[in-house]
Amino acid sequence: MGIFRGTGGTGDATTDAVASQVGTDAATASTKANEAANSATDAANSATAAAASASSITEDVAATAANATASSASATAAAASATAAAASETASGTSETNAATSATNAATSATNAGTSETNAATSATTATTKATAAETSATAAASSETNAATSETNAATSATNAGTSETNAATSATNAGTSETNAATSATAAATSATNAGTSETNAASSATGAATSATTATTKATEAATSATGAATSATTATTKAGEASTSATNAATSETNAGNSATAAATSATNAGTSETNAATSATNASNSQTAAASSATAAASSAASAASALDSFDDRYLGSKTSDPTTDNDGNALVTGALYYNSTTGVMRVYDGSNWIDSGSGLTFAEISATPTTLAGYGITDAVASSSVSVYGATLIDDADAETARTTLGLGTAATTASTAYATAAQGTTADAALAATAVSTFGLTLVDDADAATARTTLGLGTAATTAASDYATAAQGTTADSALQSVAFSDLTSTPTTLAGYGITDAATSTQGALADSALQSNSTLNADNMTTGTLSGGTY
Repeated sequence: MGIFRGTGGTGDATTDAVASQVGTDAATASTKANEAANSATDAANSATAAAASASSITEDVAATAANATASSASATAAAASATAAAASETASGTSETNAATSATNAATSATNAGTSETNAATSATTATTKATAAETSATAAASSETNAATSETNAATSATNAGTSETNAATSATNAGTSETNAATSATAAATSATNAGTSETNAASSATGAATSATTATTKATEAATSATGAATSATTATTKAGEASTSATNAATSETNAGNSATAAATSATNAGTSETNAATSATNASNSQTAAASSATAAASSAASAASALDSFDDRYLGSKTSDPTTDNDGNALVTGALYYNSTTGVMRVYDGSNWIDSGSGLTFAEISATPTTLAGYGITDAVASSSVSVYGATLIDDADAETARTTLGLGTAATTASTAYATAAQGTTADAALAATAVSTFGLTLVDDADAATARTTLGLGTAATTAASDYATAAQGTTADSALQSVAFSDLTSTPTTLAGYGITDAATSTQGALADSALQSNSTLNADNMTTGTLSGGTY
């Protein structure tokens, strides 16, 4: 249901429309009152209705005040609930502190856990009480909301009354129209009607003023009713908020109770853990005692082992004396030498052994027969790379005991070819070639003298070849050339010629000087001669006289 909030207020569509209509109705009533002189009686009725509305509004204001008082009481109860919740939270904090303390001391934790549980039960009772108070506050808030709804109904009734006033005003307007018609008809009684009209006008003005005042008062009361409704709604909202806070307080109290329960559980767990820790401590103590006993036993065994090791080392040190430059006369401890003692002579680079009276080179002067308790098997000597006699056949035994390789070849039945190189024999291919070779019986006596010649020159001699056999065919005339040669002029000596010429011309020589010319040449001026009085005679030279 919408709440009337007055003109200009906020609300749903219905209440806003009602507020707007009230304002419009009031304005219309004022206008109609001024226009209708005969509406005084209706205005008085409206005033009476307005007075009734004012009385109703007064009652609403009183109800609103009562609601405010109830809301204040609800707020007080909610504050008390908050205080109780805070106290419950404080108690839970104390329980948590006690639980933490109980982790250190299990026995005290158990006692504190019991106390925490009692406190939690008390807190739960308080929370239940506060929840009841909150529920009462919620009931009061619901009553306030009902009263606010009643106020809203009253405001709606006032609006209806205002509508009725508007209807009355409209009726008055109709009556005024009728009066105007009657006035026109009564023109003959104009003077009297005029007097009556003046009086009626005065009365109408007074009625209009009273109606306007009533309308204004109605509007004011409507506004006050809207304000009261708004306050009532605010009170209802506040009551709802306080109810929510009270519910929250109840929830917090329940949470405190849960936390207290958790604290008790944690305390019990702490007690259990403390018992477990105590058991573990006892077990650790037992284990420590056992470890101590074992350590003492180990120390005793270690001391015994150390003594045995020292004794073994002393025994070894008495038998192997280390490196010395000469034969020692006592062991390393200054005691008498024991038979079988050894040392390394760094001067000679030989191990020496003491036989009970003298030092001798180990391996010299000591035969295998002198060694006692010798093994009879390969394993006894630690030999792992020898072949057991059971693995050697009778024939193998005759082979491995041969004195040398020649005897072994005889045992194997090998011939002399076994000791020659493979290169001393023809290969398989050569054997195949030999099979296809010319047999010796197919070679004549002369052929044998030819095939055993050492080289080609000897073979040519055996064949009776001359030197022409090694020359090229091109060194000789062909057969045709030989035929021509047989008929050609043979080479003869000059002295064999007859009728030979006696002059150069006879031989056709034209580039040689004659004997006369040769004589002249002998007395001729030579190119390297010097002209002087001895070799010059009177004569004429070309180009001058000499």
